[in-house]
Amino acid sequence: MRIANWEVDRMLIDGGNTANIIYISAFNELKLDRKYLKRVSYKFTGFNGSGLTSEGIIELSVRVGERSRRRDVRAEFLVINSPSPYNMIMGRPLIHKIGGVVSTYHLAMAYTTNEGLSAKLRGSQKIAQQCYITALKHPAKTRQQPGFERRPVEQPERKSRKKKREEYTREKDK
Repeated sequence: MRIANWEVDRMLIDGGNTANIIYISAFNELKLDRKYLKRVSYKFTGFNGSGLTSEGIIELSVRVGERSRRRDVRAEFLVINSPSPYNMIMGRPLIHKIGGVVSTYHLAMAYTTNEGLSAKLRGSQKIAQQCYITALKHPAKTRQQPGFERRPVEQPERKSRKKKREEYTREKDK
């Protein structure tokens, strides 16, 4: 996949994400100028529930596929300054724009080419595993929201079947 005429790898296709995201490290690698960023005044929630602030939003050219299997579109991306094993996340807006149908089982996405034909974009199991391992080794640091205190969630005591049976019998005999 090409974004702003640069080949981009380590991309997550997430049909549950309501925005297309490009991480600041990839933004800098693409040598994009910050003057093209439009400010946004709202906050976003990250995967782990922490608040994220966007650096801005930018519209970029996107090319999926090559030659007769290519699809060229323009899409808006939120630029996020947060650690991630991915360079970008393709969310619902871009998936819909290219007529994409995602199959996580096949690690693939079918999309509509510029000529209206169907083509496939295939993922790499090896790269997916590398991103997963990187995420486990270097979990993103959560940003605490001012005025809120993070506390561990208390887990209710789990009772064995034997204890549950004894309590039931006692309640029944009363």
